[in-house]
Amino acid sequence: METQQKLIFALLCLPLFLFGCRKESRTESVTMKREETVVSAFDEMAPNTVPEEIKPAIDTTPNPVFPEIEPSPEQTSPVDPGDKIDSSTPDNSIGESDKAQEDLSIQVENTQTNQYPTIVQTEEEKRDSSNPEKSGKAEKVKDKEQEKSDSTNQEIEENTAPKPEDKNTNTDESQTKNTESEKQEKPWPKRYNNYATLLKTYVDKQGEVDYFALRRLRRELLEASKDLESVDRDQYEKWTKEEKVAFWINIHNLCTLRLVIDNYPIKPRWPFNLMYPNGIMQIPSARTKVYFQLMEQEYSLSEIERDILLRQFGEPRYLFSLSHATRGAGFLRREPFCAKLLEKQTEEQWRFFLASPRGLKIDKSQHVVHLSDMFIWYKDAIISKYGQIKRFREQPEDIRAYLNFIYDALPKEDTDYLLNNQFSVKFISYDWSLNEQSPN
Repeated sequence: METQQKLIFALLCLPLFLFGCRKESRTESVTMKREETVVSAFDEMAPNTVPEEIKPAIDTTPNPVFPEIEPSPEQTSPVDPGDKIDSSTPDNSIGESDKAQEDLSIQVENTQTNQYPTIVQTEEEKRDSSNPEKSGKAEKVKDKEQEKSDSTNQEIEENTAPKPEDKNTNTDESQTKNTESEKQEKPWPKRYNNYATLLKTYVDKQGEVDYFALRRLRRELLEASKDLESVDRDQYEKWTKEEKVAFWINIHNLCTLRLVIDNYPIKPRWPFNLMYPNGIMQIPSARTKVYFQLMEQEYSLSEIERDILLRQFGEPRYLFSLSHATRGAGFLRREPFCAKLLEKQTEEQWRFFLASPRGLKIDKSQHVVHLSDMFIWYKDAIISKYGQIKRFREQPEDIRAYLNFIYDALPKEDTDYLLNNQFSVKFISYDWSLNEQSPN
């Protein structure tokens, strides 16, 4: 029995030794020398030297396939031609070695022609692959392990990679906060929202309007008009004085925009084009004969200005918050007037008008005060409210009222000059040109 095991072990080691010779030149030389040695040994040996009990074991033993192993220096060293195989080796091993050499030569050729390593199965893997139940279980186990590894890699990538969802969430939160703050910052009622958007979009800081763009997108103007025209008389009567004043200022300025847009571009009309530049005066009876329906009645721009704002509420400053679609009147504000901010908004518009060349100029070197001729338009209203103040009493009644009207809106250096110096008053010619933004 020990002899049989030794023989099997020798047969198993022989292909491994020959397999190490991977280079083509060395493999051929070793193979040729080994064949010569084996043939000579085979001729010298007796034909029946192998015991009968060993033959079945040799004949039935399968030729094992070994995994690819890097050859050691001893295995790759050249073989001496004088080396001989031990004569005690049974002659049946010679036939087995021939088969191993053929398998080895085939494997070496495949290894040299294929750049990928040969996949070798062990006996356990062969048995498992032949058993469908075990192979199926193995595949399921591999699939589960692959899923676990994929999920682990995905979690690592999610943890390490930046999260755009967090950015979107933060953006949404910031947008929500901005929207809430905007709602809180709007002091006017909802009916003015479309009008507020229109003013912010088409009116600049100097009160000039982009009529060209507004004419192309007049739907926004119509929506804003519907919001204000929807107010009924019963609703209006319940408002405070400030709410009513804010409503009439807003409706006047909005109807002025509609008047221009309905006639834009404005065509010159003779003989008005000789006296006035291209503007609202070229529209026939623009302020007196063009009517707008409000609370089941029809109003012209002049009626809103004089009959309502001036006579009913008696504050001349309100008139300088109105836009006449010209460069001589008050500036169009970029937001709606509202009850909560009416006094503040009115005072800002009044001071802004006086600070501009169209409202007031004090020439101290020539001792001349230049006032807008709009003061003459509202002479009676200004005198009735400011003519009784005991200042500038050496001036005529109307001039005294005008100077008292502007006094509180002037800086101290200007008021000191007016109180302590002699001067004359002249009026600035009204500029009727359209308050249109200059093309870029």
